Amino acid sequence: MIERTVLLTGATGNMGIEVLKLLTADKRIKVRVLSIPDKISRKKLSCFMDRDDVDIIWGDLTRYEDVLKAVEGSDYILHMGAVIPPAADYYQVLAEKVNYGGTLNIIQAVKAQKDHDSIRLIYIGSVAETGSRLPPKHWVRVGDPIQVSKFDNYGITKVKAERAVAESGLKYWVSLRQTAMLHYNIMNSMDPIIFHQPLNTHVEWVTAEDTGRLLYNLCTFDLPDSFYRNIYNIGGGKRFRKTYGNFIDTVYKILGVVNFRKLYNPGWFALKNFHCSWFRDSDILENYLHFRQQSFTDYLDKLKRKIPSSIKIIRYIPARIIKRFLMKPLAGGANGPFGWIKRGELEKIEAFYGSVEKWEQGYKNWNDLDFDPVVDENLEGSEIDHGWQEGKDQALIDGNDMREAAFFRGGKCLSSDMKKGDLFTPLKWECSQGHIFTATPFIVLKGGHWCPECDIDPFTYGKSANKDKLLAQVL
Repeated sequence: MIERTVLLTGATGNMGIEVLKLLTADKRIKVRVLSIPDKISRKKLSCFMDRDDVDIIWGDLTRYEDVLKAVEGSDYILHMGAVIPPAADYYQVLAEKVNYGGTLNIIQAVKAQKDHDSIRLIYIGSVAETGSRLPPKHWVRVGDPIQVSKFDNYGITKVKAERAVAESGLKYWVSLRQTAMLHYNIMNSMDPIIFHQPLNTHVEWVTAEDTGRLLYNLCTFDLPDSFYRNIYNIGGGKRFRKTYGNFIDTVYKILGVVNFRKLYNPGWFALKNFHCSWFRDSDILENYLHFRQQSFTDYLDKLKRKIPSSIKIIRYIPARIIKRFLMKPLAGGANGPFGWIKRGELEKIEAFYGSVEKWEQGYKNWNDLDFDPVVDENLEGSEIDHGWQEGKDQALIDGNDMREAAFFRGGKCLSSDMKKGDLFTPLKWECSQGHIFTATPFIVLKGGHWCPECDIDPFTYGKSANKDKLLAQVL
């Protein structure tokens, strides 16, 4: 007997396919999929097309009428659909329309339902919202300041969309900030974006299978109301905390490449301005949803079995050949850091290196670079001060807390009245740059959001941080 209907956007992505497999194996669930009718999507969804318990709606997130059709009669909405990097860098207008505009369509369609107070909207946010957090600021928790990296169009769209969800007024919503995800197509990611990540970036990975299980459990577990109207970090926990450099080293060894350093120059990798971190609070979702079943070793063993033969041959090709004819052109491509250096793209050089001089003074050889993880699990001293009494009972939070938080950020709370304990009625604020805006106490105190103009303009963060003590701690 069908107990609930679950709508998926982004079902053909690596995460979407995993949750789709679990949902369609559960006879209690009617599955709906909203997908664009392109060749790739049709192929991936072909095995589900003739099933009575799967309803595929060919449409587009940017068309409200398509979204409304998909939302009608849905009990849960897993909104994973997005244009992700590196495509979001190349197709910025499309990413804005899909990631932000599509989310607005979802919210509007939910509100159009008579039973909108019973519909659960699960939005997939991103670790990109909290930007670059290199050591010693590599521990992140929800409530840390929104600070998108420069030139990260994807991160900006996710910040705007998450804010729209959190400010929607819906009774049941949740935003899950997805970390870097381990899937079995990871070997195909040959784009200059691989050089945007500093090698000493601390990354708490999670597998696509475990994320799929998280979302399936969310749709089937009996969760308390307190779970909703919240933001959480998705992470794999302690076993999945690596650095980008030692992760690359591990993957290349699976391919039979003993020393990956022979394939690259260290100076091709950016020194800052990407995203990813380790999470202080990713265990919260695990405690609710018990989704972590794969170990890092499990993933690597399965990845090794799935590597295409066309990639396995890398072990037989001399490193100098791969470096000269594959990696160097990649690093020097249109979106590659080494290419920015060659073409004198000063804004990007400054963003990812600091300056031309800092790039020249940077890593000349691999001995200069240490990307072993900072493995100290003692979190004392790693916590960012959010600028208000965080341990306070939510029912007692009042206007004084708003004024305290606003002052900490170099601004003001302009609303004189606030119902004690009400975190979801918008108030009026002023940021340090003089922008007047409205925001709920929740996203200011607990979501890390602040001024909707400043949050999505990373080129002004330095100026804001002169007065904004929250932002100054991580910038």
